[in-house]
Amino acid sequence: MTQHFLSSPASLSNEALLADLDTFPRRHIGPSPDEAAEMLAAIGVASLDELIDEAVPETIRMARKLALPAGVSESAVLADLRELASRNK
Repeated sequence: MTQHFLSSPASLSNEALLADLDTFPRRHIGPSPDEAAEMLAAIGVASLDELIDEAVPETIRMARKLALPAGVSESAVLADLRELASRNK
């Protein structure tokens, strides 16, 4: 019996092959657009913006967008945490 194996191009690193797998948003199962619309209708608002307008007082809202750094992968955060934990005595 002959076995055939498929291989990846040698130019792809393991990190490149796994890059898309190392993200929370890819795995997060949130509501579909139809489900979100149904939830909004159930509480009597037409949009998330309308919900925020009704629920969050204007006086405590920020007038600008948050200046957040770019996200990092879970494996990078875990590596940083391991390094930090290794300094414990």
